[in-house]
Amino acid sequence: MASGSRHHSTHRLYLLLFLLAVPGLSFAANDNYPAGARAAAMSGSAVMNPDFWSVWHNQAGLGFYPHLAFGFHHENRFVVPEYNLHSMALTIPTGTGTIGASYSYFGFPRYHESKIGLALGKSFADIVAVGLQLDYLSTYIDDDLGASGTIAVEAGVMAEPVNNLLLGFHVFNPTGSRIP
Repeated sequence: MASGSRHHSTHRLYLLLFLLAVPGLSFAANDNYPAGARAAAMSGSAVMNPDFWSVWHNQAGLGFYPHLAFGFHHENRFVVPEYNLHSMALTIPTGTGTIGASYSYFGFPRYHESKIGLALGKSFADIVAVGLQLDYLSTYIDDDLGASGTIAVEAGVMAEPVNNLLLGFHVFNPTGSRIP
């Protein structure tokens, strides 16, 4: 009996270590800032909203958004100018899906991060949509370091299996691209 108890204690320890390690591994960078009032009101949980702001949150949503649109988002976090976030995007419906182009800038002249993206979202049978985005991520640090950048990928799936039930899945930078 003591051996079984020790075995369960070991599993609990591994589970605790896993739960403590995963958030640090999963959220080590914040290169994908949320944009739009709905995402802000929902603490950034906008993966299942098929709207204009799908350009940032889940490109599959563009498959359910067949509208020509341009939008701008500005956020001043904590009323500190150095934490300003500026984002803008354009969506263009085509015969094969909706194309989205986006740009965001976070920071101030001596330190800033920017992201330029080009996306395509396509729906299938008005039930499922998929999306893919290619990003260029750049970071600028003053004092001899200058600018560095890399290419990253985003992808997503969105489904509405029954009316008013939306499911979404989005992955940002699955290849683990890093800015040198």
